[in-house]
Amino acid sequence: MLRFTLLLLAGLALSLSAADDAKPAEAAPASLAGMKFAITLVSADGQDKNEDVLIFDGDTLSSQGYAESRFNPGKVTVKGTFFEATMISARGSEAIWSGKVTGDSVEGKVLTGVKGRFDVSTFTGTLQR
Repeated sequence: MLRFTLLLLAGLALSLSAADDAKPAEAAPASLAGMKFAITLVSADGQDKNEDVLIFDGDTLSSQGYAESRFNPGKVTVKGTFFEATMISARGSEAIWSGKVTGDSVEGKVLTGVKGRFDVSTFTGTLQR
């Protein structure tokens, strides 16, 4: 019963947000599936910057750079303009992604580590066409 109520509330929230008169350039796409974003990752201290590509494929999120480090794609959850996903490597490390899509732009953070010891990086990027 609780699950049904939560699903009902989520559906109502989505229908209300769809009725908003937000500017098209500000709105997130209805689905992120099939989208690729060229991003720049910046370490918390600002010393390290890396270029990467985030790939939304169906209900998963992957990263070209993290895939090279043997991280598997993670199941992505999308709520409005926000998304979250956790990628896990073969060695048990996690990459916890959270971000926001606005029009053709993406921004957010990724926590990378193992057993509660994480490094934090931020990212910004644009849609690849």
